[in-house]
Amino acid sequence: MIDGDRIVDLGGTKGVATMGQLIGELPSHTAMLEDAMNQPVVHLLHDNMTLPTGSGDPYSFDAPALWLGGEIVRYGNAEKIAPQTYRLTGLLRGCFGTDSDTAQFSAFVDVGNV
Repeated sequence: MIDGDRIVDLGGTKGVATMGQLIGELPSHTAMLEDAMNQPVVHLLHDNMTLPTGSGDPYSFDAPALWLGGEIVRYGNAEKIAPQTYRLTGLLRGCFGTDSDTAQFSAFVDVGNV
């Protein structure tokens, strides 16, 4: 923003988006109930992308969330198992009113803590 003859910083932006692909299938599940059976594996598109590890509790106020093809999924843990590859455990499916979309998908975007 310009204020007279000087430029004023309006703040910062979040880092690059984290995007990737689900490896394998993630069957549908009842929304807003913890999915302890499925442990999806995701592969990130870029070497510099990471996922937050999580606190172990998908019900925690600061649990990380992913947008997965129309469904928002919060997770408890993200374990790095290979370069750019993570296993997600402790899933909370169909968050924030996306319960009608708890079906199969392949792409994802990290939406951070919502």
